Amino acid sequence: MVAAIAIGDLFAAGEVAFIMAIGALLEDATANRAKKGLRKLIELAPAKARRLRDGREEMISADEIGVGDLLRVLPGESIPADGRIVSGETSVDQSVMTGESLPVDKGVGEEVFCGTINRFASIDISATRVWEDSSLRKLIRMVREAENKQVPMQRLTDRAASLLVPVALLIAVLAYLFTRNIVTAVTVLVVFCPCALALATPTAVMAAILPSTPPMLR
Repeated sequence: MVAAIAIGDLFAAGEVAFIMAIGALLEDATANRAKKGLRKLIELAPAKARRLRDGREEMISADEIGVGDLLRVLPGESIPADGRIVSGETSVDQSVMTGESLPVDKGVGEEVFCGTINRFASIDISATRVWEDSSLRKLIRMVREAENKQVPMQRLTDRAASLLVPVALLIAVLAYLFTRNIVTAVTVLVVFCPCALALATPTAVMAAILPSTPPMLR
């Protein structure tokens, strides 16, 4: 960019800046989508649960749920823990876990997951996992880990770009030494600029994330 400006070719300098800015925007959009999905996952975690003990209902914190506790879930409420239905039949919205667009019918003996939504009827479930070991907690942990990692192809392209830049600079210097023409040297820099590498990976990641994200997390 500095070399292009130095010879008065402002269009070339602006083109490089524009393309690199688009790459940065796509990367930011990908990161923001992941953070938005993580926030929605955390919001799905129920804070309270109805525990049945000695025939009576008591409201407890979701952190207090123990394995084997009998929990009642009313229509429209989030299921507070992974468990099995011991009484009642309903349909459960599992889109956050499976991406299924329609609720799934559930009956006695079938498994339900923390953070999914009970849609139609009251059910009683026996908790099989505490919050720290629940499916929702594991999903949140996986999203956090994925957010802090680069995909293998992104690491490869970053490494390739870091090698391409010094090679381009060296060739540009050699081109100037042989031709004594600054325009030739700048042309080499513009052609070798790894703009395509900067754009390719975030664009591909963005395209992969959009269709695979469950609708309720978009």
